Amino acid sequence: MLTEVKGSDILQMTRKDSRDRRRQAKLMRYAILDLIGGYGGQIVGRIWVKEKGKPLKSP
Repeated sequence: MLTEVKGSDILQMTRKDSRDRRRQAKLMRYAILDLIGGYGGQIVGRIWVKEKGKPLKSP
């Protein structure tokens, strides 16, 4: 049986008061990173610094 888990669900689990939920979220993140690394994948990100009061321009 396959289940869809969204990133927002994992993020919500990270913020829970329950220690078990926070631990489960941490283990899920590590499992995803191990899966990506096992196939030689890479995670790429980009950060934009937005000026206060100005809209963010599309790159």
